[in-house]
Amino acid sequence: TSCYSGEQPVTIGETTTDSYGYLLPFNTESSYSYTQQIYMASEMGSARSIDSIGFQYYNNTAQTRNVNIYMGHTQKTTFSGSNDWVPLSDLTLVYSGELAFNNSGNNYWFKIPLTTVFEYNGTDNLILAFDDNTGSYAYYNYNFYTHSITGYSSMYSYSGGTNIDPSSPPSGDRISYRNNIWFSILCSENTCDQTNVSAVEITDHSAKLVCSLGDGADGYEL
Repeated sequence: TSCYSGEQPVTIGETTTDSYGYLLPFNTESSYSYTQQIYMASEMGSARSIDSIGFQYYNNTAQTRNVNIYMGHTQKTTFSGSNDWVPLSDLTLVYSGELAFNNSGNNYWFKIPLTTVFEYNGTDNLILAFDDNTGSYAYYNYNFYTHSITGYSSMYSYSGGTNIDPSSPPSGDRISYRNNIWFSILCSENTCDQTNVSAVEITDHSAKLVCSLGDGADGYEL
């Protein structure tokens, strides 16, 4: 269950521009691609356990991609050159498999539940990497909402025929745009107020339990 300690998910980027939205977080016009984006510690806030992320996919055509998603910590604020990738050894695989992107979510947000919770330390900048291994492409331009930033905080590389190895990626192109994104926080006793449970309509043989979610919780388990 995702929840927040009196706060909303960390949302970065609120514009509805689509510049470079076909290149980030992956290139849908190529069979294979690899991208990295840097999100600043000042944007991320305190240490947190991230269990899902979301992108604004607004294209009317749904598409399925086979991806590996990585997250990590970095002191980089920008990419200094075309080979300045954050090494794969510094990243954690947080999702691997197919994703069926569609625009049915509220304000086009598409949620990706992570298979491995990422423990963000609240100090370093966060690096997000997408390794697209789909092997096919589509002509659907400008799929994701993005926002402009100062400096080259995103880098991408793509290929029509050779699957890119994220442990040894080729030279990339740097851009001053990033995806609009939100990071959801894993619920725990320390991050959510407890659910209130009371018994009503009590008889000798039964009672009805009424549950009221605590602040920040979006569900409960019995």
